[in-house]
Amino acid sequence: MFLIKQIDDDYRKEVVKLAIENWSSSIIVSKGKVHSFEDLPGFIALENCRIIGIITYSITDDSCEIASLDSLVENRGV
Repeated sequence: MFLIKQIDDDYRKEVVKLAIENWSSSIIVSKGKVHSFEDLPGFIALENCRIIGIITYSITDDSCEIASLDSLVENRGV
């Protein structure tokens, strides 16, 4: 079982670190817009205080776009 939690200051640095490990950058470009993992809102899945999943998003006007989606544990459905 895992816990879903909003990304907050306690986990932000770890989210950025994992983004760099998985995406080779703390910056992501989507639909011509540059986003920083340091600023994107999102949620993390935690198991035993360890991040096992991350989703970040961007809201512009009346639309929401998923910027990143990472499952860090295979075959778990995170």
